[in-house]
Amino acid sequence: MADGQSWTFSEANQRANRLAWYLRWAQGVTLGTNVGVFCDNSPEGVTLLVAISKAGGVYVVVDSKSPAERMRYIFTDSDCSLILTTAALALYLPSDLSQTVVLIDQYVDRCIPLTRPYPNLPPQGRAEDLVYVLYTSGTTGQPKGVMVTRANVTHFAMTAQSHLPLAAGLRLLQSFSLSFDAAGYAVYLALCRGSTAVFPGSDLVAAAAQCDLIVATPTFLSRLDLDQLPRLRYIICGAEPFPDSLLAQLAAHAELFNLYGPTETTIAVTGSRLAVGKPISIGRPFSGTHAYIVDAQDRLVPIGVVGDLWIGGPTVTAGYVNRLEQTAAKFRPNPFGPGRVYQTGDRARWLPSGEIEYLGRRDNQIKLGGFRIELEEIETALHKYPSVERCLTLMRDNRLVAYVQPLTVDLPQLKQHLRQQLPHYMVPAEYILLERFEVNTNGKIDRTRLPS
Repeated sequence: MADGQSWTFSEANQRANRLAWYLRWAQGVTLGTNVGVFCDNSPEGVTLLVAISKAGGVYVVVDSKSPAERMRYIFTDSDCSLILTTAALALYLPSDLSQTVVLIDQYVDRCIPLTRPYPNLPPQGRAEDLVYVLYTSGTTGQPKGVMVTRANVTHFAMTAQSHLPLAAGLRLLQSFSLSFDAAGYAVYLALCRGSTAVFPGSDLVAAAAQCDLIVATPTFLSRLDLDQLPRLRYIICGAEPFPDSLLAQLAAHAELFNLYGPTETTIAVTGSRLAVGKPISIGRPFSGTHAYIVDAQDRLVPIGVVGDLWIGGPTVTAGYVNRLEQTAAKFRPNPFGPGRVYQTGDRARWLPSGEIEYLGRRDNQIKLGGFRIELEEIETALHKYPSVERCLTLMRDNRLVAYVQPLTVDLPQLKQHLRQQLPHYMVPAEYILLERFEVNTNGKIDRTRLPS
């Protein structure tokens, strides 16, 4: 559902089948073909993803608000030969792309009628074949693509639904960009359970008021007036740490669930039902998932001791596109059981209840508005501006703050430069120009002496 229009599952399947047959026979999409998708958060966008999967392809979504340089990098790095979009959105694509661009609304929708039935394509492929590649912020200054397999998605869809309040007829607000892995709640769980995905369209409040269930970040939820949502029964939070200050407010309106899962472990791997008076946690691992908390010597730690969180099980993804060294560094053979583990970089500890308490990052990665951000990527973009000599980026009061040396930097031009380099959620909200950074005895920036 979106802006008063709705499709049944049968209608949506027909649209996806029509496009899948077109991709297979007219564009040569087959098993393992990487297909770029340049779309917004809409039912049509979800149809593109389903159609590509039906044709055997691998979808690579780039959000319609992404800067040109990021689009160009992702489509090239992922080796996409084809990009699907609409005539309106195509205006925002870089003009020098080498890929074939197909305007779905101008060709497929107009030239291939829906008046005849389109059967499902015969299934093909293996569990280890890819479904999608999703790009996240990277420490090298460029985003990195996470390769997610059919086995990963299938296990997530089959196990997560048993932990969450999803049922046929339930209306779910799909608030996430389709380039964000949390959109998988609508793409996979809603489709598997027969729930209705409601898209914000032009009126977020009106869309939310139709929903029984909202899946969103705490930041998103803090901006909603829940008193205007009479149908609301369930809230699923994820993609960023859950703040204590929101618990009583949200719990007064709905049953509240808190989920955890890096992109590298396929959407969500642990979950907890939150309640006032109960410690906030990310819960227990979903069925088949294994969580390990280890010390600096990679030994399991006892209850209550803080360590590094590793995740093992069928949802651990295949690694990063074209980054063998980074894949080897973050994904390793499981020393405690079969398969591999992903080293999340998160700090955590076991609670006596058997749930896991999340305690933040051990590196320079943050989450803001549900998006995972490597601060080094912002700093790399800052350093590309010619007059920036030194810089540092921090998150303060839930805002990105950029410290930049020297004082003479042209700030309006610098902001424009960043908007061309980074997605909107990575552009700092505040800039502080410095004559010079104060340093400590090791010659490193002294963060304790930064102006606020």
